[in-house]
Amino acid sequence: MITIRHTQTGEVVAEIEGESLRGANLAGYALIGANLAEQDLSGANLQGANLCWANLSGANLSGANLEGADLSATNAKGCCLAGAKADTARFLGADLQGADLRGASLRRTLWEFANLSGANAESVQFQFADFTGVTLEGACLTGADFGGSRFVRVKGARANFRFAALAQALIRDSDFTSADFTGADLTLTNLHRSVVREANLSETILLNTAFLQCGDLHLAVGLEEVSVNSRVLLDVATLRANYAVLPLAFCKRLGISSEEEVVFRSLYS
Repeated sequence: MITIRHTQTGEVVAEIEGESLRGANLAGYALIGANLAEQDLSGANLQGANLCWANLSGANLSGANLEGADLSATNAKGCCLAGAKADTARFLGADLQGADLRGASLRRTLWEFANLSGANAESVQFQFADFTGVTLEGACLTGADFGGSRFVRVKGARANFRFAALAQALIRDSDFTSADFTGADLTLTNLHRSVVREANLSETILLNTAFLQCGDLHLAVGLEEVSVNSRVLLDVATLRANYAVLPLAFCKRLGISSEEEVVFRSLYS
């Protein structure tokens, strides 16, 4: 028999038959505030479980089923969710600093105000997730799929989005200073009032991508090497703030003719 106690009060939250939580069936369990730090929950079934305010720091949840579970306000620092299936789960305000999410399925998840600083989310499926107010500073997001996701007021300085898919993503009022978007797919992506100062855009795919009120676009790295496959939209505010100092090679990739180049530079210099 395994006794799970509350992180703060020490009261019994649940008693589980068996000698290990590995592969345990905890579907639908109310584990609010449970102390599961350093526990081995690999392969466990936590579908629909309520883990709000639980302590999952250092826990092993690799391969676990967390579909529809609520992990809001959890302390999950350094936990392992590699290969976990957690579609539609809620991580509101959760702390996953340094967590390992590699290869996990996290479609349609809610992450508002969560902290993923330094997390490893390589090749994660994040389609249609909501990252409002999330901290992604220094996170490894290489090859992750964020198709259709929302990034609003995100702190993403130094985040690694190399070869990530951000097609049809909405990015607004976010800071991606020094982030790496090398080879990322920004097809139909809308960047609105977002900071890309010193961000690496080399080989980034721009296809019907919109830059709206992005005042520091000219400070991004690798603009001469972006892959422009169709129209790219720069609104008047972005043109006014950047055009005089945008690399000529980038302007040509946007399909701007020499005549238009002269006119624009005279207007916005």
